[in-house]
Order: sequence, then structure tokens, then C-alpha cells
Amino acid sequence: MSKITFWCDEETSEIGPSDSPYFLVYAGDAQKLKSVVKRVRKSEWDDNVDACEPPRSAAVSFPELTSLDLVMVALLEEDWDADENLAGKVHKWMGSLDPSLQVFRTGNGGNVATIFREEFIKAIKNRSDNDDLVNAHRFFPNSGVKHYFGDGGHYRVKFDF
Repeated sequence: MSKITFWCDEETSEIGPSDSPYFLVYAGDAQKLKSVVKRVRKSEWDDNVDACEPPRSAAVSFPELTSLDLVMVALLEEDWDADENLAGKVHKWMGSLDPSLQVFRTGNGGNVATIFREEFIKAIKNRSDNDDLVNAHRFFPNSGVKHYFGDGGHYRVKFDF
């Protein structure tokens, strides 16, 4: 079981007084040459996340995968109602890259990981109807906290797996 923990240091520049963040998590398995994209969101985050509050967290699991060789986490700000099936649309886009996951069998994938991240961001931007991408980062086991700047906001995110 993996876990996302996040802190809001500055809300995004949305019209509402509080943010409604959610995450898309891409996980690639180099053994199976298979990937999944999961949406992580809790209803209590909806219009209820402000700067300087205690951290919030949510669990996410990937039972369909054997190993997590490439993990990327995107933070999005919901404008009004989450985009319908965005995770499925992004996965369909990213699935075409599954054969390239083989490079992660022997190491960290180097430049190929950069291509995956660029495609992940492009897929989100092209398939999102109204939500705003704050940013996306790659995570390794024990990566620690990563900073997400974008859309006028600043979040800190930790992904444990």
C-alpha cells in the first residue's frame, strides 16, 4: 500500500477561497511492461484545503502491478467537479509507452523518464476539461518531499511506496 501526504503552503489562484486538490499517480511495471494511472482524491478535500494546515494523506494501491519501477505524481486543482474519467484518458495516452518501460529493468531510465514525465504532463493538459495542473514529479522509494509550484500555488508532496 502506497501513501500520498501533502501540505498546502500557498493556495492556487482559483476564485474560491480554498483549494480542491487531487492527484493522478502513474505507476509503471518494467517486468510486466504495464502501467496504471490512479486518481487520488478525498471528498473532504473539496473546497477545504488552505495554507498552513496540518498535512493530509490518502492511501493508494496498485494490485495489478508486480513492481513500481516508474512512479510519477501529478497534483491538480479542481475548478468545478473533477474532470470525468481523467485517469482513464491519461492512461490511454500513456499506455502507448508501456513497451518502453523495459529500460527501467536495469536502472533508473535516465532520459527515458524525462520523456515519460513530458508525456504525462501533455496527456493531462490535453485531456483535462477544466482542472488545472499544478505540476508533476517523478518519485523513487524514499524520495522525501517534493515541491509543487504552479497555478499560483505551492504544495509539498511525499509519496511513500
